[in-house]
Amino acid sequence: MWDLKKNERVGGDWAAFNEKLGDIAITPDKKRVIAVDVACNVKVYDIAEKKVNKTFQAHKAGLNGVMVSPNGNRFATISDANEIKLWDTDKGEELRTWSLPTPVWSVAFSADGKKLITANGDTTLYVLNLPLALLFPPHRQPPLHPRLAF
Repeated sequence: MWDLKKNERVGGDWAAFNEKLGDIAITPDKKRVIAVDVACNVKVYDIAEKKVNKTFQAHKAGLNGVMVSPNGNRFATISDANEIKLWDTDKGEELRTWSLPTPVWSVAFSADGKKLITANGDTTLYVLNLPLALLFPPHRQPPLHPRLAF
């Protein structure tokens, strides 16, 4: 990884990435890199600490991609097993798994973070609505009856 402003390599625990990487994503606050490798592992790298804080197996087969939500609280992974998994970025906990009838080639969050969109091996797209409970950590749930201001 490079600091483009300083034009220098950023040091750190790069030995922790001992498998070929399949994909990487950076959180919107630019504090963490989420990397997925060919051995189906996810590694959460803290840029300031220059080390991997979390490593866990995400899928059983062919981990192909990762995408971070617009607010950085969640990330999604995709696999050859036709699965999409939603994760809590801070805890590294799996929140939900979707199984699709076809391989998932790519995934993206909508701009508001309320939907996941997949591009699939049979040329289809799926739009998955995320339940409200999965969008916000429990301590940051929106009110049940928000007031509107104009």
